[in-house]
Amino acid sequence: MSSRRNRISTTQNVVSNSVSVVDGVLLIGDNKIDLEQYDEIIVLGGGNGSCPVAARVENIFQDRISKGLVTTDDPVSTDQITVRRDGHPIPCRQVSGTEVR
Repeated sequence: MSSRRNRISTTQNVVSNSVSVVDGVLLIGDNKIDLEQYDEIIVLGGGNGSCPVAARVENIFQDRISKGLVTTDDPVSTDQITVRRDGHPIPCRQVSGTEVR
């Protein structure tokens, strides 16, 4: 397995094993958050791990996500969350605003 695929798989497994939604309640470890108390769920992220996490979060939250944006120099397609290619540590002018979604 390539290093990139291994990193994505590991990141997704950590999210899957730590985060879930059961009967409208977000479970993160021992923490419980009643999602019915919120009008919107907005997902934001940045960095290499943000796309695999966003993809897994979409799977966990399903249709509850209102909108989202992640930026990375290593994009992965997502269904509901917008992905923009960008660099580190300062956004790269040559790729800023490039939408992958």
